[in-house]
Amino acid sequence: MRVVARFITAFVLLVTSAVLFGPPAQAVTAFVDSFDTRNTTRWSWGAGTSVSSGRLRLADTLGGSTVATRTQYDLQSFQFEVATRPSGAVLSAYAIDGNHYIEWYLDGSTLWGYVDDAEVFRATWSATSHRWLRFAVDGRRVVFFTSTNGTLWTSRGTTSLNWDATSVTMGLSANRWSGKATSGGVGLDNVTLTTTDKPTNTSASTEAAGRYGWGSPDAGSEFGDPSILQQDTWDVFWGPGYQGKGWQSGEAVQVKDGLLTITGNEQGDTGAVGYFGAMRRYGRWESRIRIPQGDGSYHPVALLWPTSGVWPDDGKSTTSSPPDRPPRAASRCTTVAVIPMSPRSGSTASGTTTLWNGRRRR
Repeated sequence: MRVVARFITAFVLLVTSAVLFGPPAQAVTAFVDSFDTRNTTRWSWGAGTSVSSGRLRLADTLGGSTVATRTQYDLQSFQFEVATRPSGAVLSAYAIDGNHYIEWYLDGSTLWGYVDDAEVFRATWSATSHRWLRFAVDGRRVVFFTSTNGTLWTSRGTTSLNWDATSVTMGLSANRWSGKATSGGVGLDNVTLTTTDKPTNTSASTEAAGRYGWGSPDAGSEFGDPSILQQDTWDVFWGPGYQGKGWQSGEAVQVKDGLLTITGNEQGDTGAVGYFGAMRRYGRWESRIRIPQGDGSYHPVALLWPTSGVWPDDGKSTTSSPPDRPPRAASRCTTVAVIPMSPRSGSTASGTTTLWNGRRRR
């Protein structure tokens, strides 16, 4: 968290929590099926399905053949090996919750990746390059992968989801179109399903962590302890302000009643604090901030800063409210990420900065 004084004005910044959530929830392997036996507890077996020579066999009949999981899962990833696939067979591998689906679809010489009828990926089928297929879900994002060996994966397409893949049935099916001769069926192997240990997503939550199921935080503070800034994990800055403008002082920073309050006066004196308790290369960060009405010349900023101190080469992520003119009742919130060796990217969203973002607070 950092507040930057740009001009001689006054403002108050209140923060009710700053929380670090770890990398995407750890994968929990639900099962790995090499089809040495016909598992009737895990799968519901339809007509034309069988196990032979350590492979799942799906007959490519006109009526189709399908196996589907008997249990619904909170999906993280689903992958399998296409061991044999005659040219006339149509193959589908999917995750479905009754209203939405994610699907690998192979028909003729074309391989597709779909989400709810929207094409995400298309390529000419290669029995070598596309021998292994996988799709993975991370919150509200899905990525399609292919591999030659099931170890090194190539991302083929990604898209966002407008639904939660937290209770889906996994299925594998084959069929053929009328006029095409039966070709011996599809042979699949090494089906692996991973789920997550995160709690079920709550789309009605006002917090990103609750909405997208990030799980329990790894570090952070709710500022319930007035002496928290005296701990080794926090640093209160003293000295010249950003670009030499104004002065940063610990006297402008206060923790009281579950709030971290940073003030700025008309002389350009303000404050800044930094949290050093959880250095991470990857993760998700969330903070709840309110900026009461005041002169818009001040520039409140919440940022992630590289431990090397070298930017933009080593990256930086900044969320800020630009210096709008008063009253600061309906400001813009801009997030800019500078990734090492990559061009700057960012986004802008409209919102009311005078209200708490994230969890509501009275």
